[in-house]
Amino acid sequence: MQLLQKQLQPYPEKVSDYYRELKNLGLNYGKNFQGIQQIWVGDNRALGYIKLPENLVDRTKDKLHPALLDACFQLVGVAIRRDRGLYLPVGLDSLSLYQTGCNSVWAYLQLQENNGQIQADLQLFDDNNLIVADIRGLSLQYLNQQSLAKLIAATTVKEDLNDWLYEVVWEDSENGDK
Repeated sequence: MQLLQKQLQPYPEKVSDYYRELKNLGLNYGKNFQGIQQIWVGDNRALGYIKLPENLVDRTKDKLHPALLDACFQLVGVAIRRDRGLYLPVGLDSLSLYQTGCNSVWAYLQLQENNGQIQADLQLFDDNNLIVADIRGLSLQYLNQQSLAKLIAATTVKEDLNDWLYEVVWEDSENGDK
């Protein structure tokens, strides 16, 4: 990770300022989803040290905790120029998992743009620089302020919250890949 840190620049703001900026844009990540600890940036690249909050560490039985994965995806906002707006992950081509039960990772993100479509590849490493996961083809979708306002308004209407909540259950694929 030291080599990547030397190739990139330390993020010019505090991580807490990044989360505050996301909140001002309408993305309010609660404490359990603010896993980014440190950030380095470069042209269409970002490196982040991601850590699960202490209250989730003992409770994780997940192969890759969703809050940890979400924080890795949050690096997209660091790598995309601010003047381009807000982009959210909407799909991915593949996720290969090599280790399970990690409470912290180094996430290295690289962006590619083809015909106006933005995709990212991420590699997650443990503290010993061993690969944890390889994520290819993370598709990103621009979210304009009008669409975000509609989403926020829809969630503030009294509804059956069970329609909004899901449980993530990871399963091994039939061919043995993880």
